[in-house]
Amino acid sequence: MQVLSRFVLVWGILRPVSESQSSLGLLLLIVAWSIAESTRYIYYALNIYDMVPHALTWARYTFFIALYPMGVIGEHITIISALPYIISRKMYSFPLPNPVNISFYYEYALYGIMASYLPFFPQLYLYMLGQRKKFLGGARVPDSKKKAK
Repeated sequence: MQVLSRFVLVWGILRPVSESQSSLGLLLLIVAWSIAESTRYIYYALNIYDMVPHALTWARYTFFIALYPMGVIGEHITIISALPYIISRKMYSFPLPNPVNISFYYEYALYGIMASYLPFFPQLYLYMLGQRKKFLGGARVPDSKKKAK
């Protein structure tokens, strides 16, 4: 899903709709994507050599808490800012009648993509929270509270 959304954003929105490049959404998604990917791939590279410092592990499994929502908001703002231009240009749309007798409206596909975040984003976010707990551990319970139980 993540790769598909980035593909759609870059090649389906930002490249063909130059007006979307001045959107606040672009700044949000570039910052979120850049920090997330830099952290992730440095972590992966150092993990190959078993040389990951704890601070990087912490960053890898903590930064997403703010970066994922920031990226999703940026993606949505960017898509929304491009929609008027996509609709007015009938970009990537094939209305009826046409030789294959099938209609396709790009803006409806984009609405569907944005709506798909409702079920998929919470799943991904909860998965990452689980990964964070797995790699960093849960909250520590002080010994005094353990003895009270």
